[in-house]
Amino acid sequence: MERRQDPFSIVPGIPIKENFKNIWTKSKIRSEILEAETGDLRMNEEAMKFIKENGPDTLINSLSINIRYWDKKTNSWENNKNVAKQKDFINKFYKRCSHSYEKPSMVDRGIQVILNSTIWTKNANGGAYKYMKEALGLDEKDDESIGVIINTSMSPWLRAQKTFKRIGLIIRNEMYNAYGAIHDEPQNLKLVSPNLTNSPEWSGSIFAELETSFSNPSLCYHALGRFVFDSKDIKKIQEKSSCKLLMRIVTREKMTVYDLMTGGDKENINQIPTQERKPSSRKNFAMENIKDKIEFYSDYDLHYQDIAMPEVSVTVSFETKDGRIQGEVDTKMKLGRVLRYQHLGRDFVDEDDYPPSQEYFLYADDKTAYLSHCPNRWPDFQQQIQLDQIPVPQAKAEVKNCPELFQEAMKRGVVVYLPQCETGGRPVLSRSKTKTTVCRDPLESHFYNALAWSDQGAFTGDMEQITLKFYDVGKRWFNGKKINAGYCKVDFPHLYKQEGDMWKDRREDDSDYEVDSSNSDSD
Repeated sequence: MERRQDPFSIVPGIPIKENFKNIWTKSKIRSEILEAETGDLRMNEEAMKFIKENGPDTLINSLSINIRYWDKKTNSWENNKNVAKQKDFINKFYKRCSHSYEKPSMVDRGIQVILNSTIWTKNANGGAYKYMKEALGLDEKDDESIGVIINTSMSPWLRAQKTFKRIGLIIRNEMYNAYGAIHDEPQNLKLVSPNLTNSPEWSGSIFAELETSFSNPSLCYHALGRFVFDSKDIKKIQEKSSCKLLMRIVTREKMTVYDLMTGGDKENINQIPTQERKPSSRKNFAMENIKDKIEFYSDYDLHYQDIAMPEVSVTVSFETKDGRIQGEVDTKMKLGRVLRYQHLGRDFVDEDDYPPSQEYFLYADDKTAYLSHCPNRWPDFQQQIQLDQIPVPQAKAEVKNCPELFQEAMKRGVVVYLPQCETGGRPVLSRSKTKTTVCRDPLESHFYNALAWSDQGAFTGDMEQITLKFYDVGKRWFNGKKINAGYCKVDFPHLYKQEGDMWKDRREDDSDYEVDSSNSDSD
């Protein structure tokens, strides 16, 4: 999974045998094994021989990871030598790829990747410990235990390329998030909500999205969640809100995006509920259809005090059309559900270009659906839109349970594409004569036929046709300037190299990378 531009290294527990190293580079392994369909792989005799000779001898796969730093003098990566920091990196990664009952750190729209972690010690693991330590570049004089990730595979041949691709993207994204957890600078995080909160029926729950910045690595995320305000302040917020003003939220204490989206070390797992929210007996609850069953097992109606995440002190305000801020309220909120937590650094490394169509994230509660544009790489934009109605898959509207399952999927969020946009997936740049890079809104209509992944998720689900309408409330927020401000390629030497007055993408020519012969790659 490791790529040369990654700020971390990945080392398998079983090293590749010497007679395979020069032939089976990382790019060859990716293309002929990891990205190959099972049928094609089994017909590839050379690949099958490689797997037989180098694959795990048990159903437990082990690997370890370590962070690394770009050395501008040598123009190459330098591995972290601190063992404690390596274990911290493992723990941050493991937090998002493990499981506990009430934790809302749901990965990839609620489909968790569950891994296990352990440690290797000098006395217990001997030569394996020494090999792994050297491969990770850790301090040879430090004999402390090192962190290791393990995964139990019931059968390595029960695989599908689409499933592997999906899992691979999830795991790589979480490695980037874990790296950010260690290196990001705490900030007063700014969030924007598309919700209208002036209704007497508003219960204190909102969706909110991080205000992203490509120039600031600590804010280079597409992070979106469902938050719940302290019930005693709901009325105050309602009184300050009016008409269609945009809600803005700022954390009063500096924190990292990782702390906001995971709770850091402050979450209260398996706490005792303060009050019963579901009938104690199924006999008292009619579960005649899939909708009733989803409602019964859902955690969507958790009371504020029962949400396991820590309280976050915030200032809520409202922005007028001319940009004035009014109606500030100091309150507290909790994260109720992670909808999207994508590190945009991974997008740049993994994807060759922008997506072929404009990519949005569709999410909803019981009454209203919203769109959030998915920024991909610099330059790009953020946008929030409130839809007139909750979409229903067109082709399967009459199919049993399809609307209910898609409705539940939207509560976690699904990716949608807008092929009707003539500009494709690339941003539309402003014709401004200034040097500032500004993106314009590419949506010129209020009605779009879109394609969405089904409730089974990206790659492994089906593409559903849906209709998006936003004539009523419509567009809530657009950010095409601040997100791109201050971005300089010179600040990202691991991604770009200078050739004269130009900066070139390193993926086009990475010959100046210092690569260990045991980990050579011929991308």
